[in-house]
Amino acid sequence: MNTTPETTPGFLQKLKLGRQYAKTFPLEKCLMPIFPEHRVITASRFAIRYMPAFAVFTLTWQIALGGQLGPAVATGLFACSLPLQGLWWLGKRSVYATTVGITKLVL
Repeated sequence: MNTTPETTPGFLQKLKLGRQYAKTFPLEKCLMPIFPEHRVITASRFAIRYMPAFAVFTLTWQIALGGQLGPAVATGLFACSLPLQGLWWLGKRSVYATTVGITKLVL
């Protein structure tokens, strides 16, 4: 059985799919040991909420203390990329179908 899609979505489409998948995935405790999505969804939600503020704080703090601009910008970009990484992973995961055996086991 081939579970790969015929056309792979682009980067922005994967982010949209990841956001939609995070909203529709059931966050049940019985699914936590089987699927890693629960951890990725909670980490992505945390990162979406707090990482932009952390990036701005880190950037202004390093510049205010006389630090170099390059590492400050790199740290800010890394902090802003963390939510995108989680949404991209969820979007990639949403394209592939889960195996039937695992879903029968849980349900």
